[in-house]
Amino acid sequence: MITYFYFYYLLISLTRTHVIYGSRPWTVYGDNLNSCLRNVERHIVNADAGQVLEEAQKENFNARTVNSTPYGSDEVRFTVCGSKLYVIVLNPESGTIRVPVLGFGSSEHPGKISSVRMLGSQQNISFSQSEDNLSMDIPDERPTSYAVVFEVDGAIN
Repeated sequence: MITYFYFYYLLISLTRTHVIYGSRPWTVYGDNLNSCLRNVERHIVNADAGQVLEEAQKENFNARTVNSTPYGSDEVRFTVCGSKLYVIVLNPESGTIRVPVLGFGSSEHPGKISSVRMLGSQQNISFSQSEDNLSMDIPDERPTSYAVVFEVDGAIN
């Protein structure tokens, strides 16, 4: 487990700093939110489910600690710098991630995505944009296991 400040340091040091500095929020700050609550619900064994969920709901974005429930592998945050949208995957696992807010039918009305690139890597990232979501493949080899940042071209209208 890592603290918020260590996560922030990793994000700054392993990516281009304009993902954080000089960036601004997108129209929504994230997607697949409260994934930690879904994970808690899946992993309850011989425990008082109500008490566990109550404790998980007390946590919020600004009060995370090493004892907090980990983010789900599909929870993301967004920043914008210029015409680029940056998708920060908070707890990545290899495989496909779906981001509903970047689908053509989303209320945020993203543009047609022309490319997706993982910062800190030269790997090609497979992606497809549909009415329902943007699907991206997260590779096994990543710059860090703690967070991954994708630079998305075309989503900003």
